[in-house]
Amino acid sequence: MTPPRHILQALTLAAALAAPLAASAALAEAPQPPLPREAVPAQATPDPREALARMAERAEAGDAEAQYRLSLLHERGFDSIPADSVRARSLLERSARGGYLPAQNLLGFTLIREGEPDLGLQWIERAGMAGDPKAQSNIGYLLVAGEGVERDPEKGAWWLAQAAANGVPQAASMLGDLYAEGIGVGQDTAKADSLYRTAFLAGIPDAAVKSESLRTSPGTPAERLDRAILYYTHGAPALGVRLLNTLVGPSEATEPHIRGAASALLGDAYTRAQGVPYSHELSTRHYLEAARLGNPAAEFIIAELLEIFPDAVDDPSLSADELRRRAAAQGVLTAEDASRRLLNPGT
Repeated sequence: MTPPRHILQALTLAAALAAPLAASAALAEAPQPPLPREAVPAQATPDPREALARMAERAEAGDAEAQYRLSLLHERGFDSIPADSVRARSLLERSARGGYLPAQNLLGFTLIREGEPDLGLQWIERAGMAGDPKAQSNIGYLLVAGEGVERDPEKGAWWLAQAAANGVPQAASMLGDLYAEGIGVGQDTAKADSLYRTAFLAGIPDAAVKSESLRTSPGTPAERLDRAILYYTHGAPALGVRLLNTLVGPSEATEPHIRGAASALLGDAYTRAQGVPYSHELSTRHYLEAARLGNPAAEFIIAELLEIFPDAVDDPSLSADELRRRAAAQGVLTAEDASRRLLNPGT
């Protein structure tokens, strides 16, 4: 008997994993017009037009942030504010001259698009020198790619390093590319790998693929399992599954507990369609293999399955009571224990 998919998903026990949005190294675009902050809490400001009016008053009084926000609204039009590109540009320039860093960054890009690369780059560099991480990352990209400006990989690498140090993951990934290829910096694959790891953990999934491409050897089974779990739990499940598949099946080089941990995670992946399509057959097969190898999380999951569907597993030697006893002997007594053990097999 094949259990319904939602039952199997419930039995998987693993916590849902967040999938960070993939990020690109493309130029920063002008942000969407934000609703003025005063207009957000409806109970505090029931009339958005009052908030817009107050923003306009602050802008006229010289508030650089208000000038920037109002500029974005005029650029596209919003509520009672008509689209007015001339007014938008005037406000943007006033905000940039007033020292508002996002305005300097945006004005710089605008000038570059209009065919004034030198002046545009000066504005973005001004924001970067004042410590704006996004501007630093943007300068680095522009100089490395030669996007609208004269190409200068060495200077671009310097700016990317500043942005990466200030927490911009896209900059860390781009800088990793430079170290991997020896562009603008001396080639250093270890440094590139470190930067890719930083970028991946900060939400850039393809940085993990780049990191793997640098490896001259797959590493020990234990190292591969650690990397697989890292990728699986941090937004690159397909890459994690690919590594897990190198660890399953009989092999003298792979210890049973590592094969068991890998099989259990593959069971989880096929149950929840993480990195692979949903498959009841493959999910059950991997969980069973993991349980036979003594993985306590898989033993607990198969025990739960057998209690609900006694004929779900065609193996009379396996019983729910025995599997639960074996799981308990390794400290897995609850669903929470099993979930934790799936992703931390060494604990």
